[in-house]
Amino acid sequence: MLRSSRVGGYNKHYAFFNQGPVWRQNKDLARRIQNAVVQWPMVYTGSKGSQAMSDGDSFFPSSPLDNSPVTPSPAQDEGCPNGAGVLFSFGWPANGSTAVERAQGWYKVLEGIEGLPPISSVKGQAWSEEKYVMGAYAAWWPPGTITTAREQWAEVGGQLFFAGTEWSPEGAGYMNGAIHNGRRVGSKILCLLGRRPPAPSTC
Repeated sequence: MLRSSRVGGYNKHYAFFNQGPVWRQNKDLARRIQNAVVQWPMVYTGSKGSQAMSDGDSFFPSSPLDNSPVTPSPAQDEGCPNGAGVLFSFGWPANGSTAVERAQGWYKVLEGIEGLPPISSVKGQAWSEEKYVMGAYAAWWPPGTITTAREQWAEVGGQLFFAGTEWSPEGAGYMNGAIHNGRRVGSKILCLLGRRPPAPSTC
């Protein structure tokens, strides 16, 4: 199963504004930003087994998201007295072979939006391009792989236990999922070690 996996290729693309998140006080501006289109790639032209994602050739549209800090921190950045304004997307503002190239597309995507200040800078980041990571938190398997391996994958044996957000039936993919699942597995281990009374069911 692991040999069949393809690492995830998630990207993050940011557009920064020194004037702060001006769209939060302007509903019309926020609506105009939401109407801008960022392309979410569905099919890549990269070679089989390639860790890095190359150009995409099939997309569906998504909208930019507000990823600005909740409160401004002018003491940390004198250039942003109103806090940094940040628009974000996992999607691609432009096609390109690297996240840095794709992030340049923000200039075109947000061009001409009335009331939106000029972009101060852009940044692109991709897990698959990280030297010591080489992939995202999700993997892609061909159809049938998980079904075939589900019996072995579902239950870990012996003294090995898996815990983490992706294993949580509650809040999977987020911090609260990691906490819920960590507590559940930790309690089970303590029970098996005899350091905690068993629950009404069993360890």
